[in-house]
Amino acid sequence: MSFRIQFSGDIRKSETKNLGGKQMVEIQLCQKNYAKQGDEATFTWLRVAVWEPKDFQLPQLQAGCFIAGSGEFSLRSYVNKDGVKQQSAEVRCGSFDVSGPRQAAASAPAPAPSPKPRVPTGGGAGDDEPPFARPLIAEVWG
Repeated sequence: MSFRIQFSGDIRKSETKNLGGKQMVEIQLCQKNYAKQGDEATFTWLRVAVWEPKDFQLPQLQAGCFIAGSGEFSLRSYVNKDGVKQQSAEVRCGSFDVSGPRQAAASAPAPAPSPKPRVPTGGGAGDDEPPFARPLIAEVWG
């Protein structure tokens, strides 16, 4: 049985390897799991294997770039340095889209202030017309 999942996020780590004559890029995504107040937050890491990426995609498969894709999910068991059995979530990527690094909010240019709408005024100081009787803006300015 196999599961297909969709993933997206900023690439935290990236490593290019040659395995059996084929190029593979292993990237790692991270998600923060928020906990109840007072508990310490945990993190879930997802390892994504991209086999034989195109030459033009290699520069974008670096830390800091955003990736979204899908692939075959597997859960692998292993024993860590301390002798504790753990599991690793992995995806063999079938398709993906990647874009360059995201701009920090501080470095983004500030949006230009929107101009205030022009409102037509009445004819003069002695204008006794009610406001709804004035012509529409489109009629005045075309």
